[in-house]
Amino acid sequence: MPADQGRPAVLFLSNGHGEDAVGAAIARELSDTLPSARVLAAPIVGDGGPYRRLGIAVVTPTRPMPSGGFVGLKRSRALWHDLRAGLIRLHLRQARALRRWAPGVDLVVGVGDRLILYLARWVIRRPLVFVAIADSAYLTQGREISNPGERSLMRKCARVVFTRDHLSADMLRKYGVPAMFVGNPMMDAFDITGTRLGDARDGDPRPTVAILPGSRAEAYANFRLALDGVLCAFRAGLRHCRFVAAWADNLPVAPLSDALAGTQWCLVPAPGAFGEEEAWAVAHPDGATVTIVTHRFGDVISQATAVIGLAGTANEQAAGLGKPVILPRGTGPQLNDAMVRRQRLLLGEAVRAVEPNGAAIAGALRAVLDDPERYRRMSEVGRSRMGPRGGARRIAQAIAAQLTHGAGSPGTTPARDLHG
Repeated sequence: MPADQGRPAVLFLSNGHGEDAVGAAIARELSDTLPSARVLAAPIVGDGGPYRRLGIAVVTPTRPMPSGGFVGLKRSRALWHDLRAGLIRLHLRQARALRRWAPGVDLVVGVGDRLILYLARWVIRRPLVFVAIADSAYLTQGREISNPGERSLMRKCARVVFTRDHLSADMLRKYGVPAMFVGNPMMDAFDITGTRLGDARDGDPRPTVAILPGSRAEAYANFRLALDGVLCAFRAGLRHCRFVAAWADNLPVAPLSDALAGTQWCLVPAPGAFGEEEAWAVAHPDGATVTIVTHRFGDVISQATAVIGLAGTANEQAAGLGKPVILPRGTGPQLNDAMVRRQRLLLGEAVRAVEPNGAAIAGALRAVLDDPERYRRMSEVGRSRMGPRGGARRIAQAIAAQLTHGAGSPGTTPARDLHG
């Protein structure tokens, strides 16, 4: 990479779709905090869309894989499909690009899991700030959250490790890792504009149930499952609720017509929840209606009363805003049995796992809405587990300090938790 005299270069390295969004949120805050910084991005799994939308240069090749990034030893078929689609060749090209750009980089901000540590140690070899949003002490239920080799890499490579919760930072510090918690940056990876749902100036007064179908191909099937829950809830007396689906920006709405084949639901043009000229809803002959909203995820979950969550990161973000999440197992890898268990461990009582059928979803939804004490407890736990918004800004400020003041060798940053 050609040198840019006087401008520190920061490379954001992320290995997942949600990680791209978090990395972009931190990068945006860094650009505001330190406008002189030259910000680059290296998405390893995702397509880098969140970075590209901010105008950040993507320096590694990207290519969508059949698995959508959900691979592992227990998903050998998904791994095989990715290998056939050129996964190894893609990663080799990415490694070459990282080696080529590394000499001109002052600092790497890695967002993700252990893969970031391996790349930082053996491929990039530049000072690292590690944003470890994939792992948590809650997942291990008090056991070690990383193995000795990974902790050794953190001590050797990372000037500071930002964790997703207090518990994880406390545990890592016991092993000499320079870890701190300043807020979970996942809570800053979406915008809340404050525009109200509904046509009334003060918004629609009815309780709002948000549906989060996910952001991958299985979202269409997941939405059908959520609609079963909506219909059962509607028939069981929750007619006063407003149902709104936060549809992922990367998925077209039109294919929902095919996904609804064989049901009585139909996709119809409808007035936009935020006044959009072109908007959609799905309607049932019994009178149940679900409004479909795009590009307004933050506004939808911030104004929701409760959530039917069939997503990954989006479920956690909704819980972090204090919204109880009804958690059925979905179709596909984004919310399978393992992912449901993961979210139950991460979010505790903030989520209520149910069987994947309409009656179970409706029953859980009614139980939460009709029990103020349960609702309060779920809301408080979600906020506590995820932390308030503002973590991305505080991480960006720490990165700016690293660049402007110099932090010496890896591991010398004082590890303490910050608030504010």
